[in-house]
Amino acid sequence: MPGGGRKVLIVDDEPAALAALLDVLGAFDVSCVGASGGAEALRLFDEDAFGLVITDVRMPGMSGLDLLMHLKDKAPDLPVVLISGYNLEPSELENATARADQHIKKPYHVSDIVNVLRRFL
Repeated sequence: MPGGGRKVLIVDDEPAALAALLDVLGAFDVSCVGASGGAEALRLFDEDAFGLVITDVRMPGMSGLDLLMHLKDKAPDLPVVLISGYNLEPSELENATARADQHIKKPYHVSDIVNVLRRFL
């Protein structure tokens, strides 16, 4: 695992969804940082070490899939989990499954997030 240990970067352009994930993860022994989009997430990633990234797929500007590709180019072993409330197109699904470590559909259950933490941290 990269040097971030138990630090999680959460990326979602919807403030309520970002707050909900931060709230869920706040109940565990992890440090969380939120980003409202891909560009902000890349800036934060360059400034700090993270052990896990959880990102929404559909975001304006840089999508979660684009962010995934950038992150995996920089840190191939970094676990990146995609969260999406939409069905992915076949080409998107192919790209996601090729490089993402896990894909969770919205609405997710708290147990989905707990399983992510257990698996990657």
